[in-house]
Amino acid sequence: MINSRNINQTKVRRNILWTVVMFLLISGSLMFLASPSYAQDGEEEADVVWTQPIPISSSRPSSWFPDIAVDETGMIHVVWSSGVSVVVADGMQDAYDVVMYTSSLDGLTWNDPIDIFSSPNPGYGAYEVTRPTVHSFREGVLNMTYRYLDVFYAYAPIDQVNFASAKPSVRQMSSSSSSYYSQLARDSQGVFHLIFTENVYTEQCPNCYHLFYRRSPDNGNEWPVLQDISLLPAGSGKPQILIDDKDNVHMVWESGRGGGLGQLSDPTSVKYAVSYDSGDSWSLPFEFPSPGGRARNPALGITGTNQLITVWLGLPEARVYYQISNNRGLSWSEPAPIPGIYGVESRLDSYAMITDSAGNVHLVTVGRQNPQQQSLEILHTTWSVMNEEWSDPSIIETYPGDEPEWPRLAIGNGNQLHLTWFVRDQEHIFESDAGRYQVWYASAMLDAPVEEFDPEERPEPTHQPEAVFTMTASPAPAATEPAGFDSDLPLNPNLESMESQIILVLLRNLAPVAAILFLGVLLVRLFKR
Repeated sequence: MINSRNINQTKVRRNILWTVVMFLLISGSLMFLASPSYAQDGEEEADVVWTQPIPISSSRPSSWFPDIAVDETGMIHVVWSSGVSVVVADGMQDAYDVVMYTSSLDGLTWNDPIDIFSSPNPGYGAYEVTRPTVHSFREGVLNMTYRYLDVFYAYAPIDQVNFASAKPSVRQMSSSSSSYYSQLARDSQGVFHLIFTENVYTEQCPNCYHLFYRRSPDNGNEWPVLQDISLLPAGSGKPQILIDDKDNVHMVWESGRGGGLGQLSDPTSVKYAVSYDSGDSWSLPFEFPSPGGRARNPALGITGTNQLITVWLGLPEARVYYQISNNRGLSWSEPAPIPGIYGVESRLDSYAMITDSAGNVHLVTVGRQNPQQQSLEILHTTWSVMNEEWSDPSIIETYPGDEPEWPRLAIGNGNQLHLTWFVRDQEHIFESDAGRYQVWYASAMLDAPVEEFDPEERPEPTHQPEAVFTMTASPAPAATEPAGFDSDLPLNPNLESMESQIILVLLRNLAPVAAILFLGVLLVRLFKR
């Protein structure tokens, strides 16, 4: 006789079993669909996944000191210093110091690099490093600064930069033939703010590059303001400029003796100055106190809540320190080390910071994760605006022998992080003429709101400066393929590597679901016994 009580108990057990299994399956699916890649609202932050780094320049002649910008349409623009050699009559060669340029719509396929500015050079290659910076200010115009003894400001329509017929307007910004670094910013009123370094000869310091400031209220046509910000009888280098939501202008720089060839002698420090009236007047330089007595490699960032962050390398202990200002630069917190990052002393390197649409600040440095480590790494960490702390550093690339340098960041659509840097080959670390220095690129998607571009909202370009003089690309047939260009150089990313990264991300997200399914099967087998 069949026991109805046993049947009922079996049915109840099965109902409970399948209820548990369905609950686990639904929970696992929801975890998979809703699991964020990165931190939000105080949640634990996961690693940012970077694409496989790819070279976007040739390595002969050397390519170095890049800069990067993303315009309102999402197009990526990269410039860097290099040189080209042109064969003239009787097999002789003329050499040019150049600004190289390339662009990409997706970071996967890049246009062939071209030289957009050039200056004759009695030697070969990058004799006078052009040190370009590039900026997109939401008006369909690409703005640049660069140097050839003097510092120049230039602009050109974005859609014509790749065409030889385009003749960008160029204006000299410095007053002598001894200038080096430069950087440009624009405030909410459309005013351009430019900083650059230029030598100021004195008997006490014949070679001291001061930090100068200029301002243009009409998109670069007139530059009536010229001020010496550094003031002190010392040199300046690696300046960075930042403008907050009140149009206060902040800047940091490295200070020490010298400044020629972009280098300062020890002892060096990192200084800060601010203008609360759009550049009319400036605070006296303030020196960030380094526990070891010396500092280099400054960077300046700002959160979505207008919290200023400065980062610099403290020496001789090679710790990377940061300081916070909650009152727009009036006062700063005591220096504190960023966990898990040790820097590398370099006279030519600096760090990069940028803010995403969620208000978090991203920092990229060259360094190590412990002081005993021999290989160098490109490291990325994020300051959370919610938690007010740094994430664990993630590795973008590791170099056992070569030396990476000069990382530069840009944000596209609020949540696309774009990075460029250059690498010195191990055999020629400080031999640029013989070296195979190369510019690299990588990107990462962030868990931040998308800022989509509406072409109808883009303002019409206002009055642009008339050309004081023009400089065109060097008269080389190899304008899109500089002399010594490696024909077998992979200018596009290794798609298989990118696919493998995507697979790893999927596996990481699917792992909780697989565990839950395994638990469900295990429960079924147990109940069947």
